Amino acid sequence: MKCLEKRAADRPQRAAEIVRALDEMVTPSGGLPPTAPTTSPATQRMRALAVAIPVVAALVLMGYWATHRGAGAGAGAGAGAGASAAVQSVAVLPFENTNHDSSYDYLADGMSDELRSALNGIAGLSVKARSSSAQLRGKSAREAGAKLDVAAVLEGSLSRSGDRLHVTAELVRVSDENTLWSGSFDRPASALAAVQDSIVRAIGAVLRVGAGMANGGASGAAGARGTADVEAYDLFLKGEFLRRRYDIQSAVPLLERAVAKDPAFARAHASLAMAYVTLPLMGVTLPAAARRQAAVSIERALALAPSLLAARVAQGWLQLTDFQYVEAEAALRKGIALDSADAEARVVHAWALWYLGRIDDALAEARIAVRLDPLSTDGLIVLSAAQLYKHQFRESIATSRAVLDIDPRSAVAHGGQAETYALMGQPDSAVAAAEAMLKIDPNAFGVRMQAMYVRERRPMEGRR
Repeated sequence: MKCLEKRAADRPQRAAEIVRALDEMVTPSGGLPPTAPTTSPATQRMRALAVAIPVVAALVLMGYWATHRGAGAGAGAGAGAGASAAVQSVAVLPFENTNHDSSYDYLADGMSDELRSALNGIAGLSVKARSSSAQLRGKSAREAGAKLDVAAVLEGSLSRSGDRLHVTAELVRVSDENTLWSGSFDRPASALAAVQDSIVRAIGAVLRVGAGMANGGASGAAGARGTADVEAYDLFLKGEFLRRRYDIQSAVPLLERAVAKDPAFARAHASLAMAYVTLPLMGVTLPAAARRQAAVSIERALALAPSLLAARVAQGWLQLTDFQYVEAEAALRKGIALDSADAEARVVHAWALWYLGRIDDALAEARIAVRLDPLSTDGLIVLSAAQLYKHQFRESIATSRAVLDIDPRSAVAHGGQAETYALMGQPDSAVAAAEAMLKIDPNAFGVRMQAMYVRERRPMEGRR
């Protein structure tokens, strides 16, 4: 019916047009004329109007609402059909680097991470998965949403040509794969933060929630990112990208340059501290100089931004490496009070609880971390370790398999399986898992120690 046309110009403009359209309507029998009326034509017309006008008025209002409810979603944006108010959970999928140049991967991943952090500040919206797992790349919204248990997914792409950025983003409802909002942005590279703000505001508008960013323009972008220095922000994104991939040697110089460019950049100080305290997790003893630098970076980050969760997480990790388990647990608990939806903080807190011998609490915290980010290998690894300690062997094996589904080259997951099979009295499976672990990282001290444990246990099992 024309009353429901999307464009206002295509809909009837006057009541007379609606009446004429009703007169010209054909019957369901294929257009045959109706049977002879039993009342006069004038009476019939009055009855038709009495029924039609309220119905048409309602339909026109519905058409107007459906057309205009997405207005103001952002520059170059359009809202799709559907009850977006029902969307209460969102996952940010890895943005695609359409340059096909790996040197720009950090920009695409940085966009995903920054959007997730910003959307997490929207009251009433649950945001999952900062994970950059390759499992999600190329998946449909329905597939990704099912894996992450969310109502909608935000996906997009990013490319750079000289000093220009082209960013596309789309919010898709998982249940029917309808687009709730989409936008396209062509801006200077220096406007990356402003583009992120535009996307967050648009999604907040279409979901009818407040994006929680009081300031606009460049000042709003600088406040959310922690710096107004474009070069410092770019260095931070590069360093954070490499740090999360455990390329610490490459990450540290970039993050040091970021804090040199802007000494008040608290997020860069926190990321630099995390880079240093990650070294022991890689089987490298934390040198005294690196430990001091990590402590200084944490102190500076907290002085600049006392509520910065990343600084609390770094503080907790550093205290764990110093065997200050009680202090680490307290610092992480304070951090989680600032942001209870941060999966990384939950993971580190689970390890702190583990070291304190509070295994049931560690198990519960690990499950929360996995629920918040189902594709986080860090969360799954601590969950598998807690299950192993509780002698939940089958569950531990299943969890470590989930890690290997995401990252087949996870030496930690293979090592966990080796230890679990050894305790289950399955020496052949234990040795096979240990050998897989050694192929991935043969020189790491912790890997070799675990392999020795499994191999030494095999003859013991055979003597039973």
